[in-house]
Amino acid sequence: MHKNIGEQRNNWNNLLLTSINTITLYAATVVAIACAISSIPNAHLGMLKVASSFMYLAATGMLIIMNKIQPSQLVEEQRNDTRLFKQLQNEIQTKMSISNPTHGDVSKRWREFWL
Repeated sequence: MHKNIGEQRNNWNNLLLTSINTITLYAATVVAIACAISSIPNAHLGMLKVASSFMYLAATGMLIIMNKIQPSQLVEEQRNDTRLFKQLQNEIQTKMSISNPTHGDVSKRWREFWL
């Protein structure tokens, strides 16, 4: 379970990072094009400036939103993990009070917990 959540989070982070980097790269490319053609008389640079500004604004907005969302996801995962560890502790205490667990019982529970 933990492995799947980690992989999913890593995939989303990679996708988000790639998207933000791509938007920033395109915005920088548009600015470079605007600088290159600024020497041409009667060149209309207004739309290029607006487009690059919107791209930079979009990348900044995405970063701000993700910085607000991700810490709350982390807190929720920590709460869930705490609940699972308490549940595991209760199960272990119950098992020990009912019977004498063997090494096989411990190994089985360990595998169930981590897989």
